[in-house]
Amino acid sequence: MADEWKEDTVDDEFMCTICLEVMIEPTSACPEGHCCCRVCYVKYLRESAQQQCVTCLHPTDESRLVRNRHLENVINKLRVKCKHAAEGAKSGDAPSRTAALVGLPIKELRTQLRRACLETQGAKDALVARLVAWQDAQECNWRGTVGLLTAHLASSCPAEAIKCPNAGCARRVLRRDMSEHRRAECEFEAVA
Repeated sequence: MADEWKEDTVDDEFMCTICLEVMIEPTSACPEGHCCCRVCYVKYLRESAQQQCVTCLHPTDESRLVRNRHLENVINKLRVKCKHAAEGAKSGDAPSRTAALVGLPIKELRTQLRRACLETQGAKDALVARLVAWQDAQECNWRGTVGLLTAHLASSCPAEAIKCPNAGCARRVLRRDMSEHRRAECEFEAVA
């Protein structure tokens, strides 16, 4: 009998204290060894007025960043679902997730969005946010290790928002919706 795939429990010490996700390239910059994602730590230090450890507030700076490869190797072997997977949901129950997340059937949401386009920008923005939440609820069934998750999100996750490649377009669209966006919605020329 084949082993059923089982997601690993991710302990708190594997979580970045800045982005609150599983650490990617765990990096430390203080004598206590407190780690965060490398990208998060660099951004934090560049944007922070206080050059200090996020956890213990020990003075530090970007030149002291050290990648914790042992911790990275342990984390990269953890089995996880895509970050866009619906918690405890099966692929057949998307309508109930939609109703719970958005509070409206999608048909009603689209009707309200059309009305909002004629009204205030604030109403339009609120409805667009609800529509995006509905789209994000659409499940990605990918399963693998943390070490493969970044590549999955960068290249194949249908629920990951990606930047439109058309020159001049700054919109981020779910990968699964990109061809429709480029075909029918995007006002900018395709890059040759």
